[in-house]
Amino acid sequence: MAQYAQEQYRRGFWPDGRGAGAGPLARRKRISNDPLSSAEAGHKKVGQTMKSNAKLAAALLGMVALAVPAFAQDLTADEAAGKVIFEVTAGDVGCAMCHAMDGTGDVGPGIQGASADVIKIQFEVNEDMGFIELTDEELAQVVAYLAVLAR
Repeated sequence: MAQYAQEQYRRGFWPDGRGAGAGPLARRKRISNDPLSSAEAGHKKVGQTMKSNAKLAAALLGMVALAVPAFAQDLTADEAAGKVIFEVTAGDVGCAMCHAMDGTGDVGPGIQGASADVIKIQFEVNEDMGFIELTDEELAQVVAYLAVLAR
């Protein structure tokens, strides 16, 4: 009888009447069927996290790679100065405030590759640009940078 009780206990039936699912074999089955508690599932979860992190890193790297080509070029001194004026200093807000960082337009129209004459006319006739004052040298630098953006 003792051997029978031990077998029942091992299979999950306690001899004292606790019922099924309480013995060591039953516990082992429950644990192995529970994907969150098994060691193998833990490794799978880590692997999935690493894969999703790798995908995120690849996506971010791809976005950076798409955004960098226009700026990866070596800029001349005039083009670099034009970039600063375009992005920050023109009218204390920068041209990019309305024309977008890449000059494709946002509130204002796209101005990639615009000439100095076109920009001067806009300073005179466009009320929204009337507060911007650039010297001829600064305007030439901005035009040089707009040519870089047009490439």
